[in-house]
Amino acid sequence: MYRSTGPQELRSLGETEFATDVARISSLGQHGLTRCCAGIVGYVDLRIGGHAREVLEQHITASDGRLRGIRNGSTWHADPALKMYSGAPRGLLLDPSFREGFAALAPLGLSFDAWMFQTQLKELVNLAQAVPQTTIVLNHLGGPLAIGPYSGKREEAFTEWRKGIREVAGCPNVKRQAGRFRAKIDRFHLL
Repeated sequence: MYRSTGPQELRSLGETEFATDVARISSLGQHGLTRCCAGIVGYVDLRIGGHAREVLEQHITASDGRLRGIRNGSTWHADPALKMYSGAPRGLLLDPSFREGFAALAPLGLSFDAWMFQTQLKELVNLAQAVPQTTIVLNHLGGPLAIGPYSGKREEAFTEWRKGIREVAGCPNVKRQAGRFRAKIDRFHLL
């Protein structure tokens, strides 16, 4: 769905345009009552720094105002067993150019969807504290690991994840359901 031509930083506009077309078709009601893609979370490589705002504005326009946030996966781990799940460069959330792009989200009313491994939760806490006006949605329960270096080390993995997720829960701009977030942490241990 990405555009196949044009500047690299604008190719993800194709995905936003596709989701917007789905929303338009859905809004006609010809396929039932469901209204698909009323809100869109798209992708912009925030490492483009100061240029991010201009690209984000193009996504907002292309989405007919449906764009609600941006997702950037930041999964990284040195262990070869996790290589196929590691898609980002090491330390993405700490990268100064990424943070410059990230700072453009809140003024445009956009949130950030974060996906990382449990070993990177401190980086998310650092980012959330550095840019507290930006709403962050933590995906995939903060990436608890049970493979690679954590294979057969369930208690060790859970202890590390639990410590990190509690730090994340202390950041007011990281969204969670009040009261239920802690219960989910405790239930995860029982799974």
